[in-house]
Amino acid sequence: MVRRLTREVVSSTAPLPLMIAPRGIVPCMMLAPVEKSWTRLERWLEANAPGNFARLNPPAEPSVIAAAEEALGREFPEDLRRILLLRNGTNERDQSGKYHHGAGFLPEFTALLPAKRIAEIHAMRVEIMQGLMEDEEQSEEWALGNWWHPGWLPIADASTGDGLFIDQRCGADHGSVGHFVHDDSARLNIWPSLAAMLHDVADAVEGVRDVPSLQPRVWEGQFLEW
Repeated sequence: MVRRLTREVVSSTAPLPLMIAPRGIVPCMMLAPVEKSWTRLERWLEANAPGNFARLNPPAEPSVIAAAEEALGREFPEDLRRILLLRNGTNERDQSGKYHHGAGFLPEFTALLPAKRIAEIHAMRVEIMQGLMEDEEQSEEWALGNWWHPGWLPIADASTGDGLFIDQRCGADHGSVGHFVHDDSARLNIWPSLAAMLHDVADAVEGVRDVPSLQPRVWEGQFLEW
């Protein structure tokens, strides 16, 4: 019975219900809109970490976001959409294909994903998860909801293969940001929302308040590190 039900979850392309979790570290009324937090971060990068700032892509066209949502089978969360309309992720390579360090300036050294890559990485991880579920040496229950889940939406990735995701499953963790670990179980609900994460990041780099989990420093006068 467990295998049949989990297969239905994995194969379903229906949009997941959007439910706001009744929890949070920072009261909602105190959170700056995601655009404001992102703009604060971007201005700080331009002035203090130009190597990171140079890796930002132009804004995403609405048609690009719509195509990614169609491939994914559901809409992006509104806050993510707002960020992509400011910057369509980052790019580690220039037009010639040359690699440049500096795209990964978000927590866990992750780089904001372009809209198209969000859908592509989600599909890739679901496929890998299905393989793990069919592997006799792996636990199906561990693979689904511990390693990856179709209701998790990747938003930023590191060169290690790890990354950040928004939990779109129904329940208390809905909308929260978690940390995907490619060779271990994911860490859930690190931030209650994308807005809360960007609020913390902007406050940390500007020194507005101490954020224990985020201690920024600039490497070689070019790159933000945590």
